[in-house]
Amino acid sequence: MSPLLNKPGEVSDIANGIAGQGLATIMCAGGIDSQESADRLQQYLSTILGQQQKDGSWLFNAGKNKLKTITGFSNGIAGIIYFLLCHGEHSGNQEAVKAAEKGLQWLINKAISHGNKFNWSSSSAKS
Repeated sequence: MSPLLNKPGEVSDIANGIAGQGLATIMCAGGIDSQESADRLQQYLSTILGQQQKDGSWLFNAGKNKLKTITGFSNGIAGIIYFLLCHGEHSGNQEAVKAAEKGLQWLINKAISHGNKFNWSSSSAKS
């Protein structure tokens, strides 16, 4: 099982990247060496924290030398935040929780109110 958990992508999202590998590592923690699991999670956390923008968001490659924010769960910021919260709960790592809070604040600031509902734009491109 361990070799399958050691294949993070270059992106940070849940569907194809580090956040997804991190969640899988947390879910399988009882079946793999605890030090190996902790080391792997710390590596994932360091990468994700290094990619977080000052405003709390993460940028994703949109092609043609453009980056964009994606708010969604499987391919975007909401999923990264979910991993950070799970990691914080699993390990007690407050750095993960603080990064999640910063990301949540960014999502809250980007929310568009429609009566008693909130929506988010699908993405915003940055050059």
